[in-house]
Amino acid sequence: MVTQPMNCNMQALVTIIDYSHIEMVEEHYRRYGLPINIVTHGYGAAKPELYNILGFGEHKKAVFLSIITENMARHLLKKLAVDFHLDKPGRGIAFTLPINGASNALNQLCMISDRNMRIESEDESMTQTEGNDLILTIVNHGFYDQIIEAVRATGAKGGTLLHGRGIANDETSKFFGITIQPEKDILLIIVSHKIKHQVMESINKVAGITTEGRGICISLPVSAAQGLLKD
Repeated sequence: MVTQPMNCNMQALVTIIDYSHIEMVEEHYRRYGLPINIVTHGYGAAKPELYNILGFGEHKKAVFLSIITENMARHLLKKLAVDFHLDKPGRGIAFTLPINGASNALNQLCMISDRNMRIESEDESMTQTEGNDLILTIVNHGFYDQIIEAVRATGAKGGTLLHGRGIANDETSKFFGITIQPEKDILLIIVSHKIKHQVMESINKVAGITTEGRGICISLPVSAAQGLLKD
């Protein structure tokens, strides 16, 4: 279906939390009637042994992606922060990204869910971020440690690792003059806007498209968030 202008502001809600809490988060989302949810798993930036030493929760993380209205996002970010203690280091994060287009069916579904949620007026103030961005990096498998080390040198706190598989056509390979390795690492890193360019430059230096890492990175503005550690 052709994308149409939306009647309500929509957000992508991303929640990253200890994997042992996956059923609790799923129950929360069912209770609040979130219409679209996708869940996968990832891994925290710290080496596994450090989680026990630092008390930073688990290395394995559950990663949720939900499409909701901005009104629902205001409410849910607060609820997630309280229910899962996101104010404590390493417990997890929840953040929203703006969406500027969606299918009619999804738009209508989100508006129905918004009305059914019956959010009280006291929940309508959004927790704004101080100019944060999500840096999404896709790189050949095995370059995660180098990227995280480079990112931390800029003052950023780390990120979350997902695994994927790349599919490249002949034109892509000819353009870059390289063979595209199918196994990919996908890194989600949230940083303050003031160091975004520095972080992206560091990633490109250690694992950019002209290196063995063959990495690419893009940035997306974060609308609001809970649980972030300050850079």
